Amino acid sequence: MPFSVAGPPDVLTARARGQDLVIVASLYAGFAGSVVLAKSAAEKLGISPTAPVKDRLHALDGLVLAVPSATSVLLAPVREAATEAGAKARFTYMAQGTMPAALETNAIQGMVASYPFAGTPVLRGTGVLWINGPAGELPADVTPTSSSTVQTTGAYVKSNQSTVRKLQKSLVAIAEFVEKDPAAAKQALTASYPQLAAQDVDLAFRQQWKNWTKPFLTEVDMRQELKLLSASMHAPGLEHLDLASAIIGPQ
Repeated sequence: MPFSVAGPPDVLTARARGQDLVIVASLYAGFAGSVVLAKSAAEKLGISPTAPVKDRLHALDGLVLAVPSATSVLLAPVREAATEAGAKARFTYMAQGTMPAALETNAIQGMVASYPFAGTPVLRGTGVLWINGPAGELPADVTPTSSSTVQTTGAYVKSNQSTVRKLQKSLVAIAEFVEKDPAAAKQALTASYPQLAAQDVDLAFRQQWKNWTKPFLTEVDMRQELKLLSASMHAPGLEHLDLASAIIGPQ
């Protein structure tokens, strides 16, 4: 396959290792993860889910939060934001699909997940939306510019400019469709995921539709991604990357 989907850190890490990967489009602007606490755990904190974000982040101190893995893009922003607020959460690892059940049985006190998984305990009344990632509630200095991008090689772009251009135009059209006609876009999303209940789709769309309306990254965006990556891991070569050449603008 000429294209793959992953986060910007994957491209930066690959380029630091000498691989010719580039980003041709962004599928999701901002941070896709949300922190959801078990209702029982949230009630014990004595802090409102609408309290200032810094207070909610500080309240995560000592709580057991599930994330998909130690290398998940959902981990670093929440961990760094909590640390800045003076909290040290305890992270455990499990698949997102298993998190709601673990939350309901008190095996964990909170979870960091994307939709529809983040919405499941909220809709059931067993969880409380604590930090709304898609809405940009994390501090700006730890918020990624994109959680999902389309990637390929620089060589492929040079040899297949027409194909890349068509892909980019289709994503621009989708972004414009979502922005101009959210109701129709939600209907299309519902049709694409018939296995999800209407309330799941409604919540997921309501929380995230704006995140699907920015199809391209800038060099400034990549500087933010590099800063976040450098703070979470050490990879030789990151400091020498040419960020402008890591992204392919509209063709």
